[in-house]
Amino acid sequence: MTCAMCNAKDSSLWERVEGHEPKKSVVDYHKMIEQIPADKDLFLHFAGGEPFLINEHFEILSKLIDQTKEFGRGLEVQFTTNLSFLPEAGLNLLSKIRKVTLCVSVDGVGKEYEYIRYPGKFSQLEKNIGRLSEFDNMTLLIQPTLSLLNIFSFKDLIDFFRSVRKEKNNKSVFLVPHPLL
Repeated sequence: MTCAMCNAKDSSLWERVEGHEPKKSVVDYHKMIEQIPADKDLFLHFAGGEPFLINEHFEILSKLIDQTKEFGRGLEVQFTTNLSFLPEAGLNLLSKIRKVTLCVSVDGVGKEYEYIRYPGKFSQLEKNIGRLSEFDNMTLLIQPTLSLLNIFSFKDLIDFFRSVRKEKNNKSVFLVPHPLL
């Protein structure tokens, strides 16, 4: 996405808009997994761009889920995501993890969301949030960035948050705003 509050340091699409080639990850994930102690609980935080668009995340999770089963270790995962993309294979993997926290960037409702998080579609975000309601192991943190683009409609965002929370029976959905400084 080319979010209104981001720049090329935060977004590969902004890198392209500014005429730069997006940076590629140089992390050797397989080597990283080999170095994780087998007898410890594990907490991982995946941040973006959009982690659900990166196949290596699912490869890592699959291997770690296998290790968790093998050694009886607890696995907790946190994703910072705009939730614009939620593949079925990813959902299947997430359902096998003890605890999943999704920190979802939502800065507006409807057309405002689509302007701030261009080219995101609010209807797709709603659909993906709805798909998460069947999972008991997931906590959803709705994390808006407050700015001049949305401060005067923040009540609409609160109302959206309340409707999502009601759909999930008032459990595991939290609103955690932070200001853009």
